Amino acid sequence: DEEEQHEPDECPMCLRPFGEEDEEGVEVLQCRHRFHDVCIDRWLCKCKEKGLLPTCPTCRRKVVRGGMAVAAGAEAGPPAGSRK
Repeated sequence: DEEEQHEPDECPMCLRPFGEEDEEGVEVLQCRHRFHDVCIDRWLCKCKEKGLLPTCPTCRRKVVRGGMAVAAGAEAGPPAGSRK
């Protein structure tokens, strides 16, 4: 038996359907979970505000953007968790 992967037809955060007429874009994270850009950006900003590692709200895997684990709008710097 092959495991069937079902992509949701709606954003798991706002529960609005994904569609071509969306004003928002759709972002697919490294873990392959999809969200409206606005929804995931809001989530990642909340993680940053609370000092938490940015993670996927569905599976809690670390979110990496541009080769760095950062929340949307974060300043450039070393990857999260790296220390000297």
